Amino acid sequence: MKTGVLVVVAVIFGAAGCASPQNDTATLDCSSPANPCADWSAVDRKYAARDPSLFGDVVRARELLDSWFGKGQHLLDAAELLENVLRKDSEFAPAFLEYGRLFQKAALITNREYDLERLAEARTWIFKAIEIEPDYVDAFIILSSTYINAGRHAEARAALARAEAMGSDDPGIEINHAVMLRREGQDDAALERYERVIEQGKKADPAYAVASGMMANIYSDQGRYEEAKAAHELKLEVEPESAWNWGGYSRFLIFRYGDVDGAIASARKALSIMNYGDGRFVLACALFTKWALMVEETGDTEATQAVFDEAIGLYPDVERIIQMTGAHEPTKVAATQLARWMQTR
Repeated sequence: MKTGVLVVVAVIFGAAGCASPQNDTATLDCSSPANPCADWSAVDRKYAARDPSLFGDVVRARELLDSWFGKGQHLLDAAELLENVLRKDSEFAPAFLEYGRLFQKAALITNREYDLERLAEARTWIFKAIEIEPDYVDAFIILSSTYINAGRHAEARAALARAEAMGSDDPGIEINHAVMLRREGQDDAALERYERVIEQGKKADPAYAVASGMMANIYSDQGRYEEAKAAHELKLEVEPESAWNWGGYSRFLIFRYGDVDGAIASARKALSIMNYGDGRFVLACALFTKWALMVEETGDTEATQAVFDEAIGLYPDVERIIQMTGAHEPTKVAATQLARWMQTR
């Protein structure tokens, strides 16, 4: 098992190097709210006792991965921490597991599309963690995620069965079962599992944010828009630093809920955190919708020119904007007005 993957991660994100993460403490203080030892697994506790300093680096890498949200630098910094751990102790199982998580995040292409080779690389690291610690519940749960993202549900369920057989009540088990149920068209069954995570969980747990976001999607698909809005807002309360969360909320507000100004504000918030393509696209759709409504209300295209100019500057592919806005009732006005605008060019 090689440990020098920092360069590989840098190549993935097109970076020549990365800032060195700061190791400000030699040990972890279990009385600190920032390090809730009560939530650690048995394996975590074992390695925290074995080498508090190295485990502290694993925890810092874990926190970087938890707050990733598409930021490549977080993966680079986490990789440097983990490489340092494995350089000092080549059998430090939690570091191998976090490397697996890192490569799973690096495998993400779009919302539900993953690079299968990187997922396979993630499993290589996870299997090493399991080889060292055969009863590593967390590893089996994360292993199941890599299989889910590869569309291999039977293997994912087998990995979850191993975790369940160890008596684990980790919310990740509920989450992963729910993800598969959702993808298999069993939304009500998935929703039950997500709701259990919310009822039994804590807002500080990453699973809480995942469950609230997935509930929002199911509620939205079922036309339960007020419940979807509340679930989106709950996720933002838990993870306000995620551009993707603000972008997802904006997408819901403009295409489903019909709150144009709210969608614009949320999309701007997303782009203030991270400038990314889908965020620009959603903001453009919202701005074009605002422009179209203003044109219909006033008939004055000159007075609305600034809104139009910002929208087309963000996303000049008007045909795609028409296709998207025309597919949703709250934004059809934008498709209609843009089609007229194209005819007059």
